[in-house]
Amino acid sequence: MSHAAVPSTDELVRLIEIVWKHAKYHWRRFVTRTKETIDDEISQLLGAYGSTFEVRFLLTLNREFSIFMMKKYLISLAIGMFSVPLLTFANPKADVEAGSTVKFVEPVPAGYSKYVEVDLGNARMIILSGQVSMDPQGNVVGKNDVNRQLEYVFSEIKHTLERAGGTMNHLIKINNYFVDLSDVSIFRRVRDKYVNRQVPPASTTMEVRRFVNSDILVEIEAMAIIPKKSS
Repeated sequence: MSHAAVPSTDELVRLIEIVWKHAKYHWRRFVTRTKETIDDEISQLLGAYGSTFEVRFLLTLNREFSIFMMKKYLISLAIGMFSVPLLTFANPKADVEAGSTVKFVEPVPAGYSKYVEVDLGNARMIILSGQVSMDPQGNVVGKNDVNRQLEYVFSEIKHTLERAGGTMNHLIKINNYFVDLSDVSIFRRVRDKYVNRQVPPASTTMEVRRFVNSDILVEIEAMAIIPKKSS
């Protein structure tokens, strides 16, 4: 079965620009043709042609039709604006399309990808999903032990970046979520074993009430930029 080609990011941006320009043009037309202005036009026509039943009936019909068409057209434009990106990214095979600017790597049945790779031209941006201390079988590693969970999480981030062709030196941003912020001192000790302390990544740390699995104590999101090797 053949599949329609997935538009590249440049093509998608161009499509949205065309739809947006079209929407702005017609919005300028319709914004001046509100119900009030339509009513004013009808009043002027009534003054010019009289106020017989036939004239009032035809003008009222025209008014309702004009308002209906205005609403219908604006709704169509709104649907068009949102359908372009939705139809483009709804294809679950988008990550395997040749030449794609964005690749979704290792999608899982739960509904997310292990990481997303964005082609920046001279480099690739790697955006990791939140990493937790859970093995491939779904078992929590280091239950009630935040130090062990942190070791597992940073080890997974390291291995994922290496699979993507990079190292922990390419890490540029981490977001850290804890059930208990008093664990931050342990986090810093483990983190410093993995990141380049001379050029550390940007970081955000916050406390959350709980994770999907109540045995999870910490989750870390990571982002890296890996330069392309010169050929």
